[in-house]
This record gives sequence, C-alpha cells and structure tokens, in this order.
Amino acid sequence: MSEQLPEFVCEVCGFRKPVPVHHGVPMRPIKEGFIKKRVVKIECESCDFSQPIPLHCGRPMNYVGEKKKKK
Repeated sequence: MSEQLPEFVCEVCGFRKPVPVHHGVPMRPIKEGFIKKRVVKIECESCDFSQPIPLHCGRPMNYVGEKKKKK
C-alpha cells in the first residue's frame, strides 16, 4: 500500500493541488493559534524557506497531510 502525498484542497469547489516539494521532501504545515490551530504557511524541513498557503475561490486552501500506514 503506497502513502498518499500531502495536497491542498479547496473547501469551496474541491480543487486539489499537490504540496510543493523542497529539497526532495513535501513542505510541512506550520500551525498558529491559541485555541484553534490553523495552518498559516508551509516550510521546508531542511532549510528556512517558507511560503503562504495558496488561495483558491478566494479562500486559503486546506492542507491534507500524509496518511500513515497501518501496522
């Protein structure tokens, strides 16, 4: 069973877009917030490169992460 790569999904229309890869690894989500944590940007695990969450239909897209393999 293969792992699903992380992607962005538009909550309005369902459009899907792969998460960018940097240094050969998909960029990880960075969450902020006190009570409700929200993904505010993505960053590379190997360096300080980061970028904002892309917009689609005028709203930030949702980050859908990797699905873990069941043991």
